[in-house]
Amino acid sequence: MRKALQSAARLGAQGVEIDARGELRPAEMTGTAVRQFRKLLEDMNLRVASVCFMTRRGYADEAELDRRVAATKEAMRMAYELRCPTVVNHLGRLPSSDDDPRWKLL
Repeated sequence: MRKALQSAARLGAQGVEIDARGELRPAEMTGTAVRQFRKLLEDMNLRVASVCFMTRRGYADEAELDRRVAATKEAMRMAYELRCPTVVNHLGRLPSSDDDPRWKLL
């Protein structure tokens, strides 16, 4: 991660997108880890432009939906703590009919 951030800074980037399913997992980002990461970014004149958190299934799929929603909330919390206003996600395949009961899940 550090090498990637150094490369981004060297290339003149101002912001980076963080993959929240990669090295920086929301459940593992303690307050200390967040502060250390923010300091690392600050030292390189970078900021987190977005946090990417893709789920394996969409939100219209009821199987383990509570777990996906909870994990997404954790990604949103991490983004907030990193002072990032944007979380990139994918809803999944949208139902084709307005009468489809999966719309209620969304």
